[in-house]
Amino acid sequence: MSEAVAGTNGGRRARHGNLATVLSSVLDHAPTSQSSLVELTGLKKPTISKLVDELHRAGLIRQKAETQSTGGRPRQLWAPNPTRGLVVGAQLSLEQIAVLVIDFAAKRRAERSMVVDLTQWSASDAVDAVASMIKGALADVCLSDGGARPVLGVALAAPGIVSRRGVLHYAPGLAWDSPDLHALLRRSLSDVLDPDSPVLVDNEANLATLAEQHYGVHPGVSDMVYVLADRGVGAGVLVDGRLFRGAHRSAGEVGHVTIHMDGPRCSCGKRGCWAMYVGLDALLDRIADGRRGRQSTSWPRGSPPTASDVAAAARRGDALAVEALTAVRSYLAAGIGNLVSMYDPDLVVLGGAVSTAFVDSVDALREETGSWLMGGQRLVDVRIELSTLGPDASRWGGVRAVLGQISQDARLLAPVG
Repeated sequence: MSEAVAGTNGGRRARHGNLATVLSSVLDHAPTSQSSLVELTGLKKPTISKLVDELHRAGLIRQKAETQSTGGRPRQLWAPNPTRGLVVGAQLSLEQIAVLVIDFAAKRRAERSMVVDLTQWSASDAVDAVASMIKGALADVCLSDGGARPVLGVALAAPGIVSRRGVLHYAPGLAWDSPDLHALLRRSLSDVLDPDSPVLVDNEANLATLAEQHYGVHPGVSDMVYVLADRGVGAGVLVDGRLFRGAHRSAGEVGHVTIHMDGPRCSCGKRGCWAMYVGLDALLDRIADGRRGRQSTSWPRGSPPTASDVAAAARRGDALAVEALTAVRSYLAAGIGNLVSMYDPDLVVLGGAVSTAFVDSVDALREETGSWLMGGQRLVDVRIELSTLGPDASRWGGVRAVLGQISQDARLLAPVG
């Protein structure tokens, strides 16, 4: 980090950059001490002291507690100020609309969700429903707190290829004509959101990857592939700690890599896509095909089984569940092996409904994936884990993306007084 002379243009830019760095470090490592911030940022102790004081006076951080240092002297610990405002992470998926509201200290304050069939909705109706749900969740917080707090920013996770400006260029399974989700959402939230507050729209797998990087089983990982396997299959890719997006922001559409030249037609228009063999629909189709002509008490009547149902049935030794999971596991292992060859990650994380199905058989998945690694496991040391963040991973990634943008906001970091 640079330590420039205050008063010059370069000095102001350096000061703003240093403030952003310190705030980001507090957001990621709270509660933390000034001595820890020195280590995290590389800035000198007097500089850290001044920057912490500025952030405190701006209402962005507050003293959390005191703890004894190794020398016996108490240390002040700093954390984000939860009263600074609220951040919203929302999600549009093919089967669900959901909203998460956190405070500036990343504490969950409210959440709402609704089961939908997004293929039957227009983009504007879907965004209006999301906005209405956001307002309802904010009202829940207002009721709890006895008053409103400012909304610092909103992020929306969406399926498919999202442009830098928030246009959904393509989403397999949705017959939408490149809607501007960013503009639709900002307009729908104009009565609760400041015009300068960030509204971010990104691919749901990318945002889930950010959540995994900051809140997951191995926080701080730099090279990772996160596979989100629900009805569709996508991935987020971290390279050197940053999301890899590609030239057209379509990197990570791994579900639409062809693995069978003469396979069935996919909703994307191609044939034999990986998603047709490892997604939730593929698993449930195998269950449905196997149930024909079989008598079994393992499955709920009147509704299709869930991924949890499949895992529970396999746990009880149900042959149909075991067969379906074994078949899907083979395709999943081969695909993960391909992803390792492409990106050479330290970590592969499996999220979404399919990860729920494999909660009891991840060791078998690891072992089978080893046979698909180039040179075998003796050449490639990669960890394979199930996500611990559950179905709201994309929403947590969205709020983390907003917090990251807020930390760079020159208006919030302006001198006080």
